[in-house]
Amino acid sequence: SSSTSSSTSSSTSSSSVCQPRNPHGAKTHRSPMVFQKKSEDKSVVSSSPGGGASPPSGKVRFEATVDLYQLSNALKAFLPLGLEVALQIRVQGDLKKEFRPMLFFCDGETDAVLFSQPITSAMQMEFHRHDHAAVWVCRTSAGLATMSAKMQGLRALKELHDAVQLSLAEAQACKPVEKLRKQDVEMVRAFDDVPLPMDENDDDDEQRSDDEDEDEEELLDGGLVRCHGTPSKSRAAGSGARQDSNSSLAVAWRHERSFVARGTSIGVFDHTPERAVQYRSSLSVNDRGREFSPRTMLSTDSDSKMMLLDQAKPKCLFQMDLERGEMVNAWDTGVDELHMLAPRTKFGQRDGEQVVMGFNQKGGFMLDPRLPGSPVVETRTRYYGASNNPMITCAATTQEGHVVTGSRTGEVRMFNAKTFAEDIKDPLDRKLRAKTTLVGLGDPIVGIDVTADGSWVLVTCKNYLYVLPSKRDGHSGASHDAFTKSIGGKDIAPRKLALSLAHVQDLGGQVSFTPAKFNTAGSQENYIVTSTGNWLIRWNFRQVKLGKLHNYTVHAYQQDVIAEQPTMESDRAFVVALKDNVAMAQ
Repeated sequence: SSSTSSSTSSSTSSSSVCQPRNPHGAKTHRSPMVFQKKSEDKSVVSSSPGGGASPPSGKVRFEATVDLYQLSNALKAFLPLGLEVALQIRVQGDLKKEFRPMLFFCDGETDAVLFSQPITSAMQMEFHRHDHAAVWVCRTSAGLATMSAKMQGLRALKELHDAVQLSLAEAQACKPVEKLRKQDVEMVRAFDDVPLPMDENDDDDEQRSDDEDEDEEELLDGGLVRCHGTPSKSRAAGSGARQDSNSSLAVAWRHERSFVARGTSIGVFDHTPERAVQYRSSLSVNDRGREFSPRTMLSTDSDSKMMLLDQAKPKCLFQMDLERGEMVNAWDTGVDELHMLAPRTKFGQRDGEQVVMGFNQKGGFMLDPRLPGSPVVETRTRYYGASNNPMITCAATTQEGHVVTGSRTGEVRMFNAKTFAEDIKDPLDRKLRAKTTLVGLGDPIVGIDVTADGSWVLVTCKNYLYVLPSKRDGHSGASHDAFTKSIGGKDIAPRKLALSLAHVQDLGGQVSFTPAKFNTAGSQENYIVTSTGNWLIRWNFRQVKLGKLHNYTVHAYQQDVIAEQPTMESDRAFVVALKDNVAMAQ
C-alpha cells in the first residue's frame, strides 16, 4: 500500500505566551534584574573549559572589569561568583582570513583565565541597558548555565555590544573590520543596539495589545503565561508505511488544501471549517516508473499543477497535474543545479501564473513550462561571475516581482523586478547585480520571506530571526526602497527576534529555527511563525514593528515540527507538518 502523510493518531499541543521579560525571573523585562550580593557558588568557573593559564595571544578588541554572576534557577536570581574579573574579547587566528573571537574571564589579581568561550550566535547574548548587563548561555561540563556580566556603566555595555557584534561579522566575513564597508559596519552595530543616551520612554512597561490573545491567562514563575483555552489538536487520517517521515509541506493558494511529502508520496489534506486538517488522498511521485522523494514542492496555475525538485537529479524540474494525480512533465534544465523554486510574484499561483523562478548558488532564472524543450527562459537568466559566488540559499518575491535572496555567508540581496522580467540585450552579459546588499551578522541564512508590498524582509538564521525595513524617506519627503535604490547602514536597522534565555535552556541550548514566514491571509502581514524542535513559535508582527520584540507564543507538540506554512483562510491559521502528523495551528 502507498504511504500517506499522516498517522491516524492525533497529537495535542500545549500553548504558552512569552511575556516581555528578562531571564532573571522577573515578571517583565522592564523590571530591575535580580542580583544577590553573596554567593559561594563558583561551579561555572571550575567546570568551564579554558581555565588556568594566562589568556593566549590575540588581538584584544575589548577589555573591562566586570562583576560576574550566574543564574540560580531555584532562587530566580543571579548570584555573584565573588571574584574581581577582567572580561576580554580576543580575536585569534591569522587575522587575515581566519578570525576566531573568544570571550575570556580572567582573575583580576593573577590574570589567570577562569573560563573562556567562543563568541558565536549560539551564545544568545542579550544586552540589558537598564542594568548595564550582558546575559548569555554558557555550556559547561556540568551542563548549561546562564551568565551575566554587569558592566560599570552604560557606555561600557555599549562598547561590549559593538565588540561582540563586529567580532561575529568579522569571523563570518573572513576579513578584518577595517575592510568591511562603512554601511555594513553601521548595520552590524545596529543589531541589538544599546542607544546612548537612553530613550525617555524606555521605562514604560510594554503592554500586550488587545488583539494578542483573548484566552484567560495565568502568570507563572519566570514570566511565562499559560492559556486556558482548548489546546489545539492535529486532525489526521490515513494509514500506510511508517518507515518514512513527513519531509516537506506546500499549501494551496486558491483551494483550502495542503500537500505533505512523505517518502515517495504526497498526502493531500483538506482544511475543514473547524480550522483543522483532514486526510483526503495520496499521490504517488513517479517519473516514468522511477519513484522519488520530492525535495521542494510549489503549487502553480491556480493550484492545478505542482512543480517538484528531486535531490537525486539536481538539474531536473518535474511537473505534476494535481487534478489527474500524475506526473506530466520532466525536464533536464541544463542549468548548474536547480536548488530552489519561488513564485514569479507573491500570490501569482493564486491568479493562474505558470511561470516560476528558479535559483542555484550563483543566480536565478525564469522557468516557463509552456516553452518547447527546456523551460528555462534563456533571455532572462542571470548569474554572478565565477569570482563572486554569492552562495544563494533561499529566495522570495514581492507582489510586484521584486526578488530578495539569502546566502550561506549571511548576505541579503535585493533585486528590482526588472532584473529578471526584462530580456537580456547582450547574450554575453548575464551578470547579476543587486540594488542593495546587506551583510547581516554573517550567519548562514536558512530562510527568507518578504511582505507583499516589499516593505519588510524576514530573515531566518539557525539561532535567531531578524526583520529589515526596506523603505526609507528621502530628504525631499519622497520614499524609496532597497529594491529600486541602494540603501543600507543606519537606514536599515535590523530588529532581532530570539527566544528568551529561559526557553533556550528548556531546549538544552539547541535552537534550530525553520524558515520563518509571514501570514498571507488578510490585507496585511500580522504574524511571523517559525519552529524549533517540537515548538511552534509565533510573533505578533504589529508589535515587532513598534519595537516590542519579546512577545511570542509557543505551541509545544508531542512530535518535532518539520515545516509550517500560512493558509489563505485566516491570518492566524498555519498548517503544521509534524514528523508523523499534520495539524492546524491558530
